[in-house]
Amino acid sequence: TVMGDAEQVAGLIQLATPRQGSAAAAGAITPRSNRLVSDQLRQLEEMRQQLEALRNENRELKLQTGGELSADQDEKVLQEFLVKLRAVLEMRSEGRFEQQLFDEYNGGLVQLSDEHLRELYSSFMLIYVEEYDEAVLERLGIGEPDETTVGFAEMMTIKLGELMDQPRQVRIQAFQAAQKKKEDQAKELLKKKEREKEEAAKMAAQVAVNGRIANSMKKYWAALSNGEGDVSEVRRFRRKPELGLLVSSTEDIKKISPYNWRNMGCSGLTEQELRCLLVRLGEPGMPGQADEFKKMIIARLGTKSPTDAQVLAMCSPPGAAKAPPPPPPPPPP
Repeated sequence: TVMGDAEQVAGLIQLATPRQGSAAAAGAITPRSNRLVSDQLRQLEEMRQQLEALRNENRELKLQTGGELSADQDEKVLQEFLVKLRAVLEMRSEGRFEQQLFDEYNGGLVQLSDEHLRELYSSFMLIYVEEYDEAVLERLGIGEPDETTVGFAEMMTIKLGELMDQPRQVRIQAFQAAQKKKEDQAKELLKKKEREKEEAAKMAAQVAVNGRIANSMKKYWAALSNGEGDVSEVRRFRRKPELGLLVSSTEDIKKISPYNWRNMGCSGLTEQELRCLLVRLGEPGMPGQADEFKKMIIARLGTKSPTDAQVLAMCSPPGAAKAPPPPPPPPPP
């Protein structure tokens, strides 16, 4: 157990502590004895540090499980808290705020014994009503209270009034639960920001791709609108009102009725056409009725970016002629 380990280390420290009458004390000092004493002192300091760590661990374990602390342990908890209190008062008087320091202060506050909590409440109340004396200030280890300290004392009397009704273990558990919730929320917020950053990067890439395709296809859409090109493609272009948006002026698009906007859809449109439509509907001056159709296009395209080869293909008219394959080699003679 932690307590057993602490007792064992304390026993070792007693054994290792030099006693009167040793060779060093008797004056029989040699280089070898100097090294031995130096090693013993180093080991002694390490054991003392280990003992202090075990005692602190034992104290924390008692606080977590509702165990009673000794009067000395309670006083040590108080003194550690008062150090944080003075740091918080200094922070506030300088007009700054450090979340970590304030969290440490609140963490130390809930660990105080019921007796020390009542004492602290009384001290803050005396400061707030300006009836304190030197003994109160000396106990807290602070100087003459300024306006900032008085305001802080007012806030703390309210908070301490709520805490005094709770057992120490309940106070500690409530604080830890609140801290965990805060940490979980911070982690979730960070993940959300990372997701939003990734989505923004994907969207930026999509916008660049769509702009490249739309710029490459402008002349082709204008040619189809004028009846130039493959007859079946011209007929299809004129039959689909959605494709007409690609060559319509902003003023003409604004004249489209809400009924016709509701009838527009993505069915039968190619990815190339959808990307060009998305660019057109994203230009300034588009009517609000176009928003639903725009959302429909975005949903159909999804977030996956096309490959470079696919982008290159969509930058050319459908069925664009490809270079014929080289002729087969002549038969051998």
